[in-house]
Amino acid sequence: MNKRKNGLKLFNNKSNLKLKVDKYPAPDVLIAILKFVEDLEILFKRGWYRIPVKTAPPHLHKFLYLAFYQPRCFGEHKWRIRYYGKISDISITKRKDLLPRQPDHPRAEQDYYKIRLADLRERHPPLISSRGRRIVFIPTTIEKLIKAEEINHCFHNSPLEDKLWGIMKNQDIRAERNIFVNSYQPHRKLQLDMVVPCKRGIIDVECDGDSYHLNPKSAVKDNARDNWLTSRGWKILRFSSEQINEKIQSTLYTISQTVDYCGGEKRGAVNWDEQLQ
Repeated sequence: MNKRKNGLKLFNNKSNLKLKVDKYPAPDVLIAILKFVEDLEILFKRGWYRIPVKTAPPHLHKFLYLAFYQPRCFGEHKWRIRYYGKISDISITKRKDLLPRQPDHPRAEQDYYKIRLADLRERHPPLISSRGRRIVFIPTTIEKLIKAEEINHCFHNSPLEDKLWGIMKNQDIRAERNIFVNSYQPHRKLQLDMVVPCKRGIIDVECDGDSYHLNPKSAVKDNARDNWLTSRGWKILRFSSEQINEKIQSTLYTISQTVDYCGGEKRGAVNWDEQLQ
């Protein structure tokens, strides 16, 4: 059993905590949003989903499955992934041909991917977002989708992020992953690795892998971003591969102390952009 010190579990860094980056699988599932209840009806009745070509995620044809996130408009069934299915075909067509009853829509002439599904499966139980977050697209794996306990399990950016988020969760530090907030640059969004909303502020936790230290441009960009967030009262914590792989106890202590300093966690839904006003 892991012992506890200062309220934190102790880990044996010589055990199985090191990550095998070379075995990190490529994503084969794309989690997309059902903007309207009618989109789910189209899935049931016609078996397809649409994505505007100009805003589609890269490498769309590499995904084998689509999963669907239900936002606020789904009422009591909101903020969850309930359905997913295997992709059978992807084609490009005009929106007006997909939805002929909306010929005057502003995007009627635009190209859309029509993604047809071989089946539509229901996940039991549904995958819930406890904070009722908004999402855009989440590339993940079918293994993560099936085994996940909540939405944050599905993010698939790096094994380093997976590891730190998982250990934080085991310590009951509930971070939200891949949060997009307003930027210091107009019409741009900042992507944050992990965010912990607290009663007196918000903590941004960033995982800086080995490649980060080899890319001076990334460091300059992140410095500008950190200054922007700090000027609005956010706390920024950055951890290297060594700090996560070899010094996890110290890393967790720093995170825990910062959460305590900020008054403890704030549970429930959060409007991130309101925190930047």
